Amino acid sequence: MNRIEELRHELARGAGATQARLDSIAAEMQPQKAALRPGDKDELLPLFDGQGKPTGMNAPRWICHVLGLRHCCADVLLIWRSPTMGDTLLLQIRSWDKDDSPGRLDISASGHMKVADPSSEATALAEMRQETNLSIDDLREKKLHSLGGYACDEPPRPAESFFNSEWREVYLAYVTDEGFRKIDFPDGEVAGVAIFPLKDAPRLLTQTSLPLASSLVHSLPVCLAHLNADRQTKDQSREP
Repeated sequence: MNRIEELRHELARGAGATQARLDSIAAEMQPQKAALRPGDKDELLPLFDGQGKPTGMNAPRWICHVLGLRHCCADVLLIWRSPTMGDTLLLQIRSWDKDDSPGRLDISASGHMKVADPSSEATALAEMRQETNLSIDDLREKKLHSLGGYACDEPPRPAESFFNSEWREVYLAYVTDEGFRKIDFPDGEVAGVAIFPLKDAPRLLTQTSLPLASSLVHSLPVCLAHLNADRQTKDQSREP
């Protein structure tokens, strides 16, 4: 374990890395994968700096998690207008088979940007389809609203060899009634959808009865700030 701690310090979330060095470390550590991150994937993830800019380097997903290399994730919050409750949040319950945060309440859809993905928006749309069965055609205005991104360094979990550093791009979208009726869980990563009135969202973040996943804890406030600012702008435009 001392060797891995040395590597984390050397690489500094990717700021101290070169592609050749990352490739060498990945080859060196491959025999340890089954012991360190047995359920994690080998897919290549592009690395990002703390301002959300791609570094041009990449590393296997499990290496990113073991060594705390900053990579990109896309988080999507879906809102559906209920005829009785008004605007509601469609939040996912993570599958109990997930290697990270199983069974926790999470943002509507979320996933890692891969080397093959052309953009974080493409990642967001792909994850939305895989996790909820919804496509761009099931959204009002047929678009995702980009809310920008932020750096997130989660508390380390040494017992799981999980040191997670991410740049998270946040998106918001409104689901049509037809889309709401289409919701399904094609890839099995989602156990169900929980519906919460938008007005109760701040209480959701402060309650302690339901366990929340990291993406919900950190990205929902970004969405709420955007919605509040948008509402204030509309209110001001209606003032005489």
